[in-house]
Amino acid sequence: MKNNKLFFKLFLCLAMLLLATDGFAQNSDAVPAEYSAFEHVAVLDSTKLDFDNLTIFPGYGLFVRENESGEYCALDSAKCPDFKHLKFLDNIWYDQVMATDNHTFVRNGQQVYDLGKDKCELVVEFDSVDYRLFSANDTSFLVVNYQDDGCLLYRYSLSHGNAELLAATDADIYGAEQFNDEVWFVAGNTLYKVTNNVIESQLSYESEDFRGMTLTPKGILVYTSTKVALFDGEEAYPIATGDFYCLLYDSGRTYFVLRNGNVLATNAF
Repeated sequence: MKNNKLFFKLFLCLAMLLLATDGFAQNSDAVPAEYSAFEHVAVLDSTKLDFDNLTIFPGYGLFVRENESGEYCALDSAKCPDFKHLKFLDNIWYDQVMATDNHTFVRNGQQVYDLGKDKCELVVEFDSVDYRLFSANDTSFLVVNYQDDGCLLYRYSLSHGNAELLAATDADIYGAEQFNDEVWFVAGNTLYKVTNNVIESQLSYESEDFRGMTLTPKGILVYTSTKVALFDGEEAYPIATGDFYCLLYDSGRTYFVLRNGNVLATNAF
């Protein structure tokens, strides 16, 4: 694929710009000038980092789960200046929360609930607890079922109450999102796009596996444990090197969660 060599070369160029990897992780002044608008917004207990403890509430930014009874803490006062904590009142176990504009989905073991303003409704019950929810849109969500020999990626329709199989992979899927009618996901060292049940490889990186992805208006941010790049559909541009745990995005603001517990935010993407 023609982008692969460019991707690798750009990463090498970025490494020359950022000679100190930890400089990005601890000092926002160390990033290149065009991406200098990083700000430090929070410090998490790095010994308790769990992807499913972190969630985006649309319009309010990044939140972290404080306990298993539905209490969450807002991490970004710039996006959520009016309150610091919120609590869901329904007495269920909170394995994972994923919010859209009009729905708040909660994974509770094999069950997925939709928390409304005045009710808690069971959406679906799966056969296994080995799955994660990913964002699609207000009428569906994505489900990755983890198996011993790979993963299955489904799109679950709220209106039809069924799950459509989109892809089966040998490698684990750590990130998936829907944009219009396209579904993007990362598995192993490759970024894929699914359109009308056709799966196409879009970008590969030979040095490391991707650990996740997030869609932004500028393109798709893909990341490994040490690299972040922006893919615009044709070319990949390196953004940063560091020690990354995950990236999340909410309406103009991208959060870089680092393995040392620091959380950085930027409006550049």
